[in-house]
Amino acid sequence: MKNEKNIGSGKKHRHLLVFLLSTAVASILGTCAYISIIPTAIYSGYEKGIVDNGLGIGHGIPVNTLYTVPNLASPYATSYFLRTGAATDTLYSVGWLDLKDKPLVLHVPDMHGRYYSIQFTDPKD
Repeated sequence: MKNEKNIGSGKKHRHLLVFLLSTAVASILGTCAYISIIPTAIYSGYEKGIVDNGLGIGHGIPVNTLYTVPNLASPYATSYFLRTGAATDTLYSVGWLDLKDKPLVLHVPDMHGRYYSIQFTDPKD
């Protein structure tokens, strides 16, 4: 009688072990997929949005061209970007640069001592 109970409880533990291992493997695979796929999808969405639609300006911005938004951010701005996430005292420029074939040179005008920042992003590397 004792042997039957031991065999039955061992079987329950094996199913629990298989479940826990399967859950751990699925979690690790899901995390790896999320880390590698989601940033690429977001990056591609930004590229499509900028090149095809601009920043709500009614037309896209060609590759290797910088566009400066001519007005400051406000709740009444036509661009979604300028209504939701922008600083209200900052002018923004945006563009998509393609450096596969050749390097580009960025010329910044004299800012007369005023602070400016330039961000370059390449999540594919």
